[in-house]
Amino acid sequence: MSDLDKINNIKNFFNNDQTDFLANDDYLEYLVLLNMGRNISKLNMKPTELETKIYSYDNKILSEQEKIIFEYKNIVRYINNQKERISKLPEKDLLDITNLLEKIVDLLKELNDPSKIYEAKKIIVKIQVKLNLDITFYTVVYDMLQEYDLGKEKKK
Repeated sequence: MSDLDKINNIKNFFNNDQTDFLANDDYLEYLVLLNMGRNISKLNMKPTELETKIYSYDNKILSEQEKIIFEYKNIVRYINNQKERISKLPEKDLLDITNLLEKIVDLLKELNDPSKIYEAKKIIVKIQVKLNLDITFYTVVYDMLQEYDLGKEKKK
């Protein structure tokens, strides 16, 4: 699906009044991912190259497991430092974030499995979107967009 098709889908979404935009977390996630996809395209870099650039320090590149642990710790640190702000989030968001964090904790035990690494990255992206944090797992963006598009088609 081209960017123009995606933009037309967004216009149709609003014109058909299918749902209240602010109440649809999946759609907000979709818009964030769509923007990230555009940014990746503009940079003319592969998502893996972007991640490598982000997770490199002193000529050392973090492993996939280290990246996930690093981002998980950043999320936990953010939540601990922003307790007042976090407590003002809607109850649904708090519950979603809690459930997603529990999934990550479970997945941290299985990070030797590439599919679990991939799943953990997607969950971290979902949490980062809900908390309005920077998203750095570019390697899952296109697949998450495709999953969103497939899910939307199933609902029709």
